[in-house]
Amino acid sequence: SQSNVITESCVQRLNLKKIRTKIPVQGVNNLRATSNHTVSIEICSNHSDFRTELNCLVLPKISSDLPEITIDSEPWGLPEGLSLADPAFNQPDKIDMLIGAEIFFHLLRQERMTIPGNYPGLTNTQQGWILAGRFEHKSTHLSTSNSFIQRPIFVQDNTTLEERRKRQWELEQIDEKPKSR
Repeated sequence: SQSNVITESCVQRLNLKKIRTKIPVQGVNNLRATSNHTVSIEICSNHSDFRTELNCLVLPKISSDLPEITIDSEPWGLPEGLSLADPAFNQPDKIDMLIGAEIFFHLLRQERMTIPGNYPGLTNTQQGWILAGRFEHKSTHLSTSNSFIQRPIFVQDNTTLEERRKRQWELEQIDEKPKSR
């Protein structure tokens, strides 16, 4: 994503002050939406002294629950004592915020780990370790590709599976210039 995005429900829970805007959002398969508000939010880490302020577009939802199914990560043999950014990364849950390219690469640290076998790799970040990559899910025997199976925050999503898949990546390209009133 080029921009940071936060859900309306998260904005309400955090009681953030919204600024009225009208910013078009365009994504995969040319799906379009409009952000009518922006907010400023400070994020900080539980694992380092990292903190930064972000301006976020506000949208009703970002994606479906991720991951879509519970993942049995026991066979992966994750190292003991690893400070994961999301200790419940393998359980489906809501997504509240999408961190854009503006700071994404500043979150990454140089440390990387691989787990022998067909398992995701680990990358250390300012927020803790995250997992990304392909893996085989035992119950379906399908190879699944997940990008950063991490949920920093949570959100409500009441759409159908087809609608969720269709709109999952709609935030990939965002025109950041607000239209004049």
